[in-house]
Amino acid sequence: KIIVIILLGAIPIVVFYYNIDPVKTAYVPHCLWKQLTGWSCPTCGIQRFSHAFLHGHFYVAFKYNYILLLLFPYIMLLGIERLVLRGNIQRCWQSVLENKVTFISVYLLIVAWGVIRNILEI
Repeated sequence: KIIVIILLGAIPIVVFYYNIDPVKTAYVPHCLWKQLTGWSCPTCGIQRFSHAFLHGHFYVAFKYNYILLLLFPYIMLLGIERLVLRGNIQRCWQSVLENKVTFISVYLLIVAWGVIRNILEI
């Protein structure tokens, strides 16, 4: 039931980012971290990514935030594990996708990306 609620809540967000280009409008929120510090956070560009991705412009989408190129498959696998799989297969996937080592690795990757993107100004 919670998954249905999450999916129903996601529909207006998907419709919004399909129809509204964050590059061309002021109707989208700006990154508070970037406004306060001048630095890009690890997720800066995700709104532009979403708009380009929903329009099938995958290369452009991933250029807005390169870390999503690495995280997108992981997020999709988590979605499959949570929404599709059940029983032993789901537990097997959980043991790989949701273990402590995976969590720490993903966390460190995101933090490293936050530092690297500001050093390289990308």
